[in-house]
Amino acid sequence: MKTRTIHRINRRFVWITSLFLLLHLLSLFNTKLHAQLVGEQAELERLETQATNAMAIGDPHGAALSIGKAAMMSAILAKKDFDRTLKSVYSGTEALFRTQENAYRAIALFEQAGGQAPAPTGACQLLTLAKHHSVTAKKIFSNIDSTEPSKAISIVQQYMPQAQEWLGIVQELQADFACF
Repeated sequence: MKTRTIHRINRRFVWITSLFLLLHLLSLFNTKLHAQLVGEQAELERLETQATNAMAIGDPHGAALSIGKAAMMSAILAKKDFDRTLKSVYSGTEALFRTQENAYRAIALFEQAGGQAPAPTGACQLLTLAKHHSVTAKKIFSNIDSTEPSKAISIVQQYMPQAQEWLGIVQELQADFACF
């Protein structure tokens, strides 16, 4: 009888130890995943800053490339995240960055064509696409429930004003480029 008790205790000990080990491994995986997401978000911010700096020095083509990469990073984050709200937020930031990308490409094309209105048809089409993306971003951000405190809400608060501002910028560019 003592042997059975010892075996039963050993089996429970092995089972509990295995469970603890599994939980520990899962927590390590989750930490690694979290660190990777934080790194990807840092890369997203770096690309956004790079695009802003490129526009500040008058390089719309370089700005379009950088913000296009940021849009791709947002799409990757939207696919990786398990939280539905964050998926939506990253889809909204992707649309916002596509707005900027298309506007920067339109500016580059306009300058390449001589910088005189009316703009080339391609520049006007890029601005129409930019406007579409801006409206999409604004709609996505507006549909996020702002009552639940989360990381998603802080991202929306950061980018919603930009989405509204970019809609106005695109409309002004369409007027300046004589895109009607």
